[in-house]
This record gives sequence, C-alpha cells and structure tokens, in this order.
Amino acid sequence: MPRQRSTPDGAGFLVRNSVDRTLRVLDPEGMDVRLHADPEDFWNAAGPIYESDPIRHTIPLTVITGLRAEYRQRQNASGQISDVYGTKPLLVTITEHGETVGAAYCTPPWPLGVSGVTIDHIRPWLSFSVTSVSSSPA
Repeated sequence: MPRQRSTPDGAGFLVRNSVDRTLRVLDPEGMDVRLHADPEDFWNAAGPIYESDPIRHTIPLTVITGLRAEYRQRQNASGQISDVYGTKPLLVTITEHGETVGAAYCTPPWPLGVSGVTIDHIRPWLSFSVTSVSSSPA
C-alpha cells in the first residue's frame, strides 16, 4: 500500500509505492513526477516521447535500449534487478492529467538527459528532486 506525506515546500504529496517500486510527487494541479526503478516501466511511460522524434532522441533511445537489455540479462531468479556497474540509473517521467509529457534519465557518471520538460514543470521537478535526495525506490 502506498505511503504518502507532504513535500518539503508543500507543493504536493510524496507517494512511495513498494509494489511497483516507484517514488512519485503528486501535484494538486494534476502533474505527477515519478521515479522509476524498472527500465521497462520507464520505457512504457516515456517511450512514446522518444519515439516521436528519433533523430532528436538518438542518444536517449540508444541508452535506454541498452539499459533495458542489460537489466533483462541481469535479472536474478527472485525477479530483482542487480545494479549495472554498481550504480542505478535515474529514470523519471512527468505526467499531466494522465499523459506523459516529459522524461529524464541519467546513467552515472554521464549527465542528465531531459526531454519535454517545460517551465511549468520546474516547481514539481524541484519538489521531487529535493524529496528524492533522501528517498529512493525500494
């Protein structure tokens, strides 16, 4: 069952769900920022953004396809995913009223790649970032 608490700035609610291993910030305006623990879950949400313009998104498509393949290969018998190279990638989506409008990924030590994030997404993104520094998916 999800656990919920207010974000530090009061802009939304942090929801941690141990079932699908996600961490989310729900904004009262209908915006949802979600940290994905599973690359397949991230791809299901963000894939249409990247596939909408494959030339612009050549690097994310390549990186995320590689991540998905690595994670499938490293999945152990219990269904858990082992870390790739000792780090976990950052996989984040932003939705508005149920539609994915933005996505971000980072595979340390490489920089953050962001697509579709607008000025309207900054406040929920910052709430998410501040909150997720001390929290992560289970």
